[in-house]
Amino acid sequence: GPGLGQAVQHHREPGAAGDEHAPWHVDAARLFAAGAGLRIEMAARECLAAIADGDELRTLLAALRRLLKTTPVNQVALRRRLADATGSKGRYIFE
Repeated sequence: GPGLGQAVQHHREPGAAGDEHAPWHVDAARLFAAGAGLRIEMAARECLAAIADGDELRTLLAALRRLLKTTPVNQVALRRRLADATGSKGRYIFE
């Protein structure tokens, strides 16, 4: 199926300019991805700790950090934009 990157790109394309929800969809997708990345990392760390320890665990955790290297997203700003949009519309913004 389509990936998260495709969903974000779809709403950034010029054809989506007429969709008033497009910026909110991008913000919501970025917010979801940031949270999912953190949950995935924590689950992976717990799994690695269950199967290894000592130097082997440190090596695996270093590999995990390289694999999941991401740029942090300003989740506060994304949440505020979505909350402000909801407040200004006075209802759920994705209807």
